[in-house]
Amino acid sequence: MKRTCLIALAIFTAYSVCAQTTKGNWLVGGQAGFSSAKEKGSNVTNSIIEFLPDAGYFFANNFAAGVSLGYTGLSTKANGNKSTSSVVEFGPFVRYYITGDDKLKLFAQGHAAWGSIDFGGGGGKTSTSSYGFKAGPAIFLNRNVALEITAGYKSSRYQRRGPKKYTWRY
Repeated sequence: MKRTCLIALAIFTAYSVCAQTTKGNWLVGGQAGFSSAKEKGSNVTNSIIEFLPDAGYFFANNFAAGVSLGYTGLSTKANGNKSTSSVVEFGPFVRYYITGDDKLKLFAQGHAAWGSIDFGGGGGKTSTSSYGFKAGPAIFLNRNVALEITAGYKSSRYQRRGPKKYTWRY
């Protein structure tokens, strides 16, 4: 019986030591999404597509740093006219896994990004910057894949034609 318990403990310890968030491992992930909405009582339809990959490296146990690339495209159709705009951003992030075991870990992440917005149809281009954070649980489905449920905050700023700055948050 003691022998079985010791073997089980050794296997469990070896599995824990090889956890997903240990120093020297890579973090690869991202988000993708699509949404479309028609404004009630009008002919206006907005469609948004997002692709936001990121990659990082664990410099210490439970601490990763890396870079994110983001693309967001917006298409608006109104009364037979169509307009498009797109945002491309690039920037660093840091992530820290606060607590947990091999199946569930809580994390917090901060990020910043810089890029450009193309307003399409002769609307011009301008620069943008953003920063934000998110936190939540990472539910590890196996040693290499986790499902993340996050809540966060992001603030973006851009300047378009003139000194007035526009800021939006979500």
